[in-house]
Formats: sequence, structure tokens, C-alpha cells
Amino acid sequence: MLSNGKRQYRVKFWSHRLNIPAISPAKKPFPSAFRQAIYSMRLSPKYVVVIGDSLHTDIVGAWLCGCPSIQVASLPHPPRWWEKIAGKWIQMPYLEKAELWEFHDNINYENFQ
Repeated sequence: MLSNGKRQYRVKFWSHRLNIPAISPAKKPFPSAFRQAIYSMRLSPKYVVVIGDSLHTDIVGAWLCGCPSIQVASLPHPPRWWEKIAGKWIQMPYLEKAELWEFHDNINYENFQ
């Protein structure tokens, strides 16, 4: 898990809960943390899929390292300073809420316990 999050307790909680290593602060989209994670797994970037909710950090970082990526919808938040500067032309469209909930309702969570 790579995180730019300022709340280190959240990163530690989820890293422990999911039993996966974490790099934080990752300073995404700069590729150093991506490369460190890829190297630690002894994989080629083409075999690593980056999943993230931010085009500016997760998806650009994956692209810089040559990894395929999947962008997921993020939680609603006020525009960040770089989003205000860059404008909507760099934003990717998200799924409609109804589509997200339809998918969410079809998951059998018993398989994940």
C-alpha cells in the first residue's frame, strides 16, 4: 500500500488489518515509492496493477513506472489546490452513484470474512 496520507494511524491500521506492507508518505506520483514496492515484490512493472482513486497521484505514478492501472471513484471532497489550477480538463469521469451501488449490492461479503 502506498499512501500520501497525513494520518499515519490510518495507514498503520489498514496495513495491519490487511496484512500488507505500507510505504508512507509515498510522495506519489513520484516513482520512487512505486519502484520500491515493485522491487520488494520482485516483480516486473507490467505484472503490477496500481489501483487508486486519484488520477493525479495514483494513475500518473503508475504510468511513470510502466504499470497498468485502474482508477476507482473517490469519496466526495472539496477541490484541492492543484485541481483548481488545472481545471476540469484533466478530470476523468466517474461512475454514477447508482452504478456504484448496484455493484456494491451484488457483492457477497461472506466470502471476505
